[in-house]
Amino acid sequence: MKDQLPAPDFNSQRYERPNQKWVCGWLCDGTPCKNGPDGKGHCGATADCHPVLKPGNEGEKAAFVCTRSKELGGPCEEGPRADGCCSHPPKLCQPQLSLRHKRGLVTKSVIVLTLGLLLVIFYGGYRWRFISPGELSFKHQSAAFAQMAHDLHGANQQCAACHAAAKSGPSDWIATASAADPGPHELQKLLLTPHPETTRLDLTCQKCHPHHTFHEPNVAWEYSCSSCHQEHKGGGPMKAVNVQHCVGCHGNAEVMQAAAKKGELIPAHHFDFQFDQTRASFRAPRPAKGYTQLITEFSKDHPEFLVHRENLKDPNTLRFSHATHVGDNPNMPLLDGRKLDCASCHKPGPGGVYYQRVTFEANCKACHSLQFDRENPGLTIPHGEPAFAQAFLRSLPQQYASYASKSKGITGKTELDRFVREQLKELRDQFGSGEELEQKVFFSDERTAPATSIGGLSSKGRSMFAGCAYCHEVKPGKDLPIVTAPVMPERWLDRGRFDHSKHANLSCVTCHEQAIFSKHASDILLPTQHSCAACHRPQGAARNDCLECHSYHHRPEKFDLPIRTERNTNFLKTATSSAGK
Repeated sequence: MKDQLPAPDFNSQRYERPNQKWVCGWLCDGTPCKNGPDGKGHCGATADCHPVLKPGNEGEKAAFVCTRSKELGGPCEEGPRADGCCSHPPKLCQPQLSLRHKRGLVTKSVIVLTLGLLLVIFYGGYRWRFISPGELSFKHQSAAFAQMAHDLHGANQQCAACHAAAKSGPSDWIATASAADPGPHELQKLLLTPHPETTRLDLTCQKCHPHHTFHEPNVAWEYSCSSCHQEHKGGGPMKAVNVQHCVGCHGNAEVMQAAAKKGELIPAHHFDFQFDQTRASFRAPRPAKGYTQLITEFSKDHPEFLVHRENLKDPNTLRFSHATHVGDNPNMPLLDGRKLDCASCHKPGPGGVYYQRVTFEANCKACHSLQFDRENPGLTIPHGEPAFAQAFLRSLPQQYASYASKSKGITGKTELDRFVREQLKELRDQFGSGEELEQKVFFSDERTAPATSIGGLSSKGRSMFAGCAYCHEVKPGKDLPIVTAPVMPERWLDRGRFDHSKHANLSCVTCHEQAIFSKHASDILLPTQHSCAACHRPQGAARNDCLECHSYHHRPEKFDLPIRTERNTNFLKTATSSAGK
């Protein structure tokens, strides 16, 4: 490449240059001299020209002529003096420092003063107070956090507990700043970066929060912890996450298209997770494009809940009808003199957030007591394992003897033997052989009541056996019948949370309005999105932000795809353009 040449009319003899230290003192008046000061600030003014003696023609005398340059106005009218000196003597001045050099002096002075001040502060008692941008939240000031930081990092590290560079010197600070992406001098890149990405500071966060992993595997990019959880904002609780962090992605069509496209490349099992591994949870199938529908506000454009949108069913094989128990059913007997309602079976758990599991012993046995002998209704078949029920039926002589001694006060051997023989004879007269009785207990779904009332309940509506097939799916097996055990989920929202205690002032049917009409245990009676939005809306009485139900940190284990250390600015464009094809 050729060097750029100066303009044709450029006078290379002129001294002015942008980096010149000294300038002519007459510059402020607009009449600087052509030579300017020297490098030491001495005035270099000279006459406008150096007259030249010009020989005269024949008969004429030689004379001095003016040689003033055209740039300065050309030859003057006066011309040189008779002695050959210029008629315009030099105007001496006091050279001045150039504006650029003055700025340089100010800049250097500020730098020196700043460095001196920083050295004084950094190595004094106010070091940490000076560099801290604000007070920590109370949890990060607690003794528990201090002990955790001590266990992880050794001795008291103060700022270095989170900011690793804080325990090093200025050279490491400069190296850390230089290695940052974007760097401190990449102003344009800093302005164009839409959000903070994962950094070394995030790795420090995860040492204390190992289970707070990031979002779904198909996110277009990972957010830095500090983009949502902003520290140094005061000594109280950490500032709540702004809902706009959620809407920034879930309300952006390009981002959601990119996430859907990326999700197609990830195996399905990477999306399978549940919050509480110790609880039975209902697992709704993931939509084909994942959870990438555009959402800007819960009451405005949040989709219907998946269980209702896809008309999902509970795979539970238990035979149960809410309509029979709590609906308009005049034949349903009273329990302790009261009509059954939701609270008869559904009891709040500790704290009231969730409800306790419905169990046979606590909720069903009062009405379905598994009695099989109308003359001895207190003798009941054990509930649970089919093998226990079969062993009970095959040891009836011993069971009757134990029942007679405990419940009827019969203790003599002769009386006990007589009682057992009489009861077994009545069973044979009623059911035939022991094998037939066993078949009825496992496979009968009769609803005929025994003659005797138990526990204050009317006999009307009682099942004679309340046998296995009355409530359960029973299939013949090789050695004993196979009774399908019911699996009742304790958690229905695998990607959200719900607190019953916050809704205690509402009637159950306000949200679970279909319960009194449901005839099958496979019906999922969760509230609809519309019923929730009646309160959870800007004009309602309840919060309607994303964090009321959802959490950004979903996965229980870290996804095994590497987190990018450099920003891939082409990924979003590529995924979006591919999604549109």
